Amino acid sequence: MSATVPGAWEAGREHRRVCVLGPWQLELRDDELAELTHRGRRVLRGVQAVLRDPDWNTIDWTVDGIELGDQELSISLRVDQAARADAELRVRASDDRLLVDFGLRARQTFWTNRVGMVVLHPPELSGTPLAVDHTKGSQELTAFPSAISPHQPALDITGLTWRAGAGRVRLEFSGDIFEMEDQRNWTDASFKTYNRPLAAPFPYRIEAGEQVRQRLVIQVSEPPPDNDGPVRIEPEPITLSELTDQAPAIAVAASTAADPAPGGEPVSGILLSELIVGAPNSPAALRRAMATGCELDLRVVIGSETVSELTELLNPLNPARVVRIGAFDAHTHLSTDSAVTLLRTALDRLGLSSIPVIGGARSHFTELNRGQDRLPQQLAGIGFSITPMFHSRSTVQLVESLPIQRLVAEQARGIAAGRPLHIGPITLRPRFNNVATTQAGVRTGSDLSSGYGPSQPVDDRQDSPELAAWTIASAAALAVPTVESLTYFEDWGPQGVRDHRGDRPVAAALRRLGTLRGSLSGGHSSDHLVWVLADRRRLLVANLDQVPRRVVLSDRSTRIPLRLAPGQWCEHQRG
Repeated sequence: MSATVPGAWEAGREHRRVCVLGPWQLELRDDELAELTHRGRRVLRGVQAVLRDPDWNTIDWTVDGIELGDQELSISLRVDQAARADAELRVRASDDRLLVDFGLRARQTFWTNRVGMVVLHPPELSGTPLAVDHTKGSQELTAFPSAISPHQPALDITGLTWRAGAGRVRLEFSGDIFEMEDQRNWTDASFKTYNRPLAAPFPYRIEAGEQVRQRLVIQVSEPPPDNDGPVRIEPEPITLSELTDQAPAIAVAASTAADPAPGGEPVSGILLSELIVGAPNSPAALRRAMATGCELDLRVVIGSETVSELTELLNPLNPARVVRIGAFDAHTHLSTDSAVTLLRTALDRLGLSSIPVIGGARSHFTELNRGQDRLPQQLAGIGFSITPMFHSRSTVQLVESLPIQRLVAEQARGIAAGRPLHIGPITLRPRFNNVATTQAGVRTGSDLSSGYGPSQPVDDRQDSPELAAWTIASAAALAVPTVESLTYFEDWGPQGVRDHRGDRPVAAALRRLGTLRGSLSGGHSSDHLVWVLADRRRLLVANLDQVPRRVVLSDRSTRIPLRLAPGQWCEHQRG
């Protein structure tokens, strides 16, 4: 059994402090103003000052000080890496108005893609009518998107107004031009309004001594609440409903870590291996994947390489051990006509044309959503990856992504139009930076002594027992009709489900998921913290809450009361 890092899951929840400012309340999570409420009603998911480097990576703030009064909150911030600057978030409250000011002063010249405030709107606003004020004084009537919007639902924003229950919320922005994106594309539980239009050139330069100032005004008009909000029922009933008539195959991705590989049994009989055509160690990566004895789900990434180079790389393949193969453009990360044609030509030359060819996006659902009309015809399946921590590295972000994963799977099902869906790799952090403006470093050499592909950050939560519960919940969220396979993490290594010491806790969850057969049913609690996935023989139940939960699971033939430990999962046999 692999050693775990004590408290890694909880450490990722950030430092929290509840701040009450008259009728307003917020949760201070490090430098984020989260869960803004007015008289107990949720107004915003959050407000945050952000600083992005020229590759869109987040530069973390250091919190130097916090001052909290009856009506005011001040947070002193600084950065000392990639950029050097001092900043402040200042919040002032009145009865129906909250004023948020952001100010930054650069201590040295630096380049950035964004500096300023972002506003996160909760996903329950989906479909809500929205009025957008523009810089020239006009107003546009639209709505928060119901379906996940591939492109910005609102541009050139100086103000936003929407109804909230019997009242109204109005936001006013100054200091820059703002626009909105649908962050559900990345499985974030939010719509985001951010400063500096993406059409403006980036990166841009902030000079030493230069100041950035922005203001957000939040105005609410609503009657007083008629109750104290939702009340949790204990034990909460969860009714199981049919999800899909065929359990998805469970796979893991090939390790990108350095040799040697550990011993022991692979977690799954299917291994997803991504091969970068033209990389000198791609043949070694393929040999290592083939040596596992697993069936292979291959994805080839093609730049300017020729069909001869691809044919040489794929020459060792045994068609009986390859379940599918996909082709992706190295620059757009989408399956293009040229990449798929090159792959089909190589397969024909090798006598491997019977292998199903799939396509989609190797990065995020975002690129699939935006590029769905450009996908090649006659693909045997559609694939995409999920990386919940693309925008934020918090544990809250991971847990909040679960219901959005269901939404993403349902929308991807529509894009696939009846073709099988292959979702994965599903990883905590991005496997590569698909929006970088500079060339990413790739581990090279003809062998795997230093690993393979782009270097990836290590996340201590990979060792957490709670990650096993999260994985059960994720599989329950993604188990919709036509999802044929789910690929999680890597087989072994820092991003893996195993290492040289043995299985990590998440390995047991994946092994049990891999035993589910036939039709699946499932359900979740009203707050999406308890998830259930079941076949005819067993139920897998995960509790992502920080406290024990009591639930009663029921369907037409079963009624099972359970008490669930916090951050854990359990298996229950039917009958």
